[in-house]
Amino acid sequence: MQLVTNTRKLNLYAPCGSEARQSACHYYRTHTPFQTMRRLGLAKFTLDNLAPKPDGEREHDLAYADIHQYYLNIAPAVLQRINYFKQWKMLPDETGLRRLPPHMIFDADDSIQHVDVFNPKYVTLGTHLPDGTKLEPGAQIHAETADGQEVLVWEDGRTYPDGTLDVAANLRKLRLYKMIIRNAHGCTVSNERLANVYRGYGAKNVYVYPNCLSRLDYPEIRVRRPTDHVRILWQGGYSHFIDWNPLRDSLARVFRARPKARLVVWGMLFPGVHKAVPEKQLEFIDWDIYARFTFRLATIGHHINLAPLARNTFNDCKTPIKWLESSAITTPAATLASAGPVYGDEAITHGETGLLYNTPQEFEDYLIALIDDASLRNRLAKRAQEDVWDRYEAEPHVRKLYRFYMDMREREEREPPGIPQF
Repeated sequence: MQLVTNTRKLNLYAPCGSEARQSACHYYRTHTPFQTMRRLGLAKFTLDNLAPKPDGEREHDLAYADIHQYYLNIAPAVLQRINYFKQWKMLPDETGLRRLPPHMIFDADDSIQHVDVFNPKYVTLGTHLPDGTKLEPGAQIHAETADGQEVLVWEDGRTYPDGTLDVAANLRKLRLYKMIIRNAHGCTVSNERLANVYRGYGAKNVYVYPNCLSRLDYPEIRVRRPTDHVRILWQGGYSHFIDWNPLRDSLARVFRARPKARLVVWGMLFPGVHKAVPEKQLEFIDWDIYARFTFRLATIGHHINLAPLARNTFNDCKTPIKWLESSAITTPAATLASAGPVYGDEAITHGETGLLYNTPQEFEDYLIALIDDASLRNRLAKRAQEDVWDRYEAEPHVRKLYRFYMDMREREEREPPGIPQF
């Protein structure tokens, strides 16, 4: 079915930073949809390295973009830009005809109000206690560890490796975040759970564009996996400590019982967790720029892909990225992931396209089963690959995203907002 009937080419703009600073989030939320639209002839785009400014000649030039997309950009200049463009009721185009100024889209795949207290980003984003109570200046934040101990995690005014916790500044940032969301023309988010969060913040025109994959970023790269050991991959950053910590004892038992297993950690090595794995069974890969990510992933040669995810509001708004990526490569891996809304509700069918665990004991049992049974691994991986490309290939989702952008502009074109102001 043709999803796009009006193929007028849109002019898109997004500030993303330099290639070296662009993350997986920028890839999924901006690069993939914009580049796919360009390939389909639906849009042209500018990815800007410069910080947004509220006025001046550059701002005038950017007024001729149709859509400005800001991925989790929480800066006063973004709100100023929204208000600035709203003053331009209509603009003359190159032919002198009137046209609409840009529509401002706030894009997100997280809700910063719900950052978990064990997430290092809490130092710059923390505003609430685990029970949802808003922090007050001077607060001390305690939390319960996996073994039931209550510990002091954060204290207002104290300096940590990632910065100084300033509760008052974080609350101001949260207020700005919600003001931008409420004033933007629309919000794009990565799943329906997050859409409900943003509707609760007062967002208008909330649209779910799921994180998707482009086949151009997954070329055919076939690897010959080792036969003398089973490679088990986990990849991720420092915010995932809470996901791994409950699995320490299970990891120790699995790797003692299965000396042919090797854990490949790509990204962040948590010494307190991964010391459970014998050194000869542990391999570490450091971060690289995201532009090389899919090539590197395809050449690791892992048999099993791990996706642990602790249950909390912040994590429940995430998307099943690890399953998508390790299923999409030419030689896919079988995924073992946490049950719950992210991997269980929208991604993996247990026993068909992966395995889902609810407890550390289930994690242990399923991981041993995958290590021992090559046919099980291959069957799950193959079915997952078919499912991922069937449901998460970018092109059909991007055509719908284009339609969302167009619908917003066409509604105002049918009902012009008023007298031109320049």
